[in-house]
Amino acid sequence: MSDEIQRPTESLDEAYFDQIYSTTDDPWGFETREYEREKYVRTIASLPQERYRRCLEIGCSVGVLSRLLLGRCDGLFATEINDRALAAARDRNADLPTGAFVKMNFPEEVPPGTFDLVVLSEVAYYWAAPAFRLAQKLILDQLLEAGGTLILVHYTPVETDYPLTGEEVHEAYLAVSRGESAPLRQVSAYRAEQYRIDVFQRAVR
Repeated sequence: MSDEIQRPTESLDEAYFDQIYSTTDDPWGFETREYEREKYVRTIASLPQERYRRCLEIGCSVGVLSRLLLGRCDGLFATEINDRALAAARDRNADLPTGAFVKMNFPEEVPPGTFDLVVLSEVAYYWAAPAFRLAQKLILDQLLEAGGTLILVHYTPVETDYPLTGEEVHEAYLAVSRGESAPLRQVSAYRAEQYRIDVFQRAVR
């Protein structure tokens, strides 16, 4: 998980995101950009099941994707590290009572229970390698149910202020999906000009 570009060696923390959200409720344009709209449509279309019992969305930001996920899930547990983004997500989805929006710093803090859908969308490259490995272990060993779906969606160009790249994130999950005893099986893959989607199913033992 390294290249010639100097990148942070620590995970991006709450203070980093407090600064990002200090001047606007939607710094990445999740609500307004055509790039985001197209990516969300593709993300939802990539889900291999029509309905899920319980979804975990890590890093929900202002809750735009959350609302689409709630249309496919009986329940959603969404985490966010920034107070302003979390308030916006709660407001956006206030009419959908099956969504829980919780301030949580994953993987240092761990959601309760298990999930048949785990969504990592534009979040895993904020973790430095040790936190990324811990997050991956928690998802595979504790959070994702047997037969459950894991979907990864990440921007692929290199961002020098992020500890990892989107490519590194996805390749790390592909690495644990190979072989007969692998904990994951790749279900589908899609690559756009600036992002990629990989969908996995947790092995059933």
